[in-house]
Amino acid sequence: MDIKNLILIIISGIYVILVAAMLMRNFKSPIITSFSLVVLGAALWGFSLAMFNETLEMNEAEAWAKIYYFASAVIMVAFMFFANNFPYKLFDFSENKILFIFLPFLAITVVIFHPTLLIEKAAHFEWGNDANEKLLGHILYAIYFFSFLIAYFAILFRKLKKSEGFVKALIVKIIMITFISFSFGFTFDLILPIIGNYKLIWVGPYFTVVTIFYVAYLIFHKDQKKMII
Repeated sequence: MDIKNLILIIISGIYVILVAAMLMRNFKSPIITSFSLVVLGAALWGFSLAMFNETLEMNEAEAWAKIYYFASAVIMVAFMFFANNFPYKLFDFSENKILFIFLPFLAITVVIFHPTLLIEKAAHFEWGNDANEKLLGHILYAIYFFSFLIAYFAILFRKLKKSEGFVKALIVKIIMITFISFSFGFTFDLILPIIGNYKLIWVGPYFTVVTIFYVAYLIFHKDQKKMII
């Protein structure tokens, strides 16, 4: 197995262990449950990317490609819920708000797993595997991704304006670390593929490691912990 794929699998396994540890700590906390979903999405993203890169069966590669796009879609929804809950809840989710959130998620899931809307087929080259993406599907996915990304940062900046002291510093840290991670993620997994460069698709998950463990540290920091546990 290629070393870069092995590392992705190891990272994914560590994420699953982290999720188990967090949920055992307090599975009733909306902060922990929403962040756990982020981490599980990241685990599935990295693992499915490793499987996509490793297999020489193009039908399997196509299936894994759809799974890692789905995992990324889950991450975006989960991050928005996390932004709403951390470090305090900004608003409650009514039925209409939940419907407004999950309809785009269901729609992009249909796009992802449709036989030809996003990924028609995978191909193997000397440098590795390539998922033949349709421009329309990729644009729809990019719209979905950036819509949730904007919503995520809009929530955090709204909290930032209302907060002060320790809480404000906490929000600034979350904004900065996730902005860096998202920047690398959409560069290697959205921008480069849309211009035909699939060689670095595996790089994105590597930049989640520092973000995930730093956010976990902030959640369980002794001062923050008093607020959620």
